[in-house]
Amino acid sequence: MSRSLTSKLAAAAIAGLILAGAAEPAAADSVKGTWSGTFRLAGSNADLPVTMKITKLRKGRRAGEVRYGHGCTNPLRYVKKTGRSHVFDAKAPKTAPDSCTDDRITVRQEGSKLHWRAQSGGIVGAGVLHRRGG
Repeated sequence: MSRSLTSKLAAAAIAGLILAGAAEPAAADSVKGTWSGTFRLAGSNADLPVTMKITKLRKGRRAGEVRYGHGCTNPLRYVKKTGRSHVFDAKAPKTAPDSCTDDRITVRQEGSKLHWRAQSGGIVGAGVLHRRGG
């Protein structure tokens, strides 16, 4: 085998390993995935539905979406990781109803549970979500 062909094969193998690692599905202990559950606003007894789909964890980039039961679906932008928690900004689209707010969402995973906290101004909501679909 020629030296040139060997070098090309080695480069292709390395590129394949890099791509395989990047395309690897999220592990079971990854925060990526779809999570559903309920949350309560501070001072309220009402459970409100929420679904959060986390697709990426790249700082400053689109990271998925959060869907609230009252008709709001906000895109997520990944902010940072702090200890075991991940922080996202959820910005209500300009065409959204007035009941939709911009939120700072912090999540911390414990097994199949995702501890969820959202803050919008002085209003805080918190709850526990569960992994959906595996």
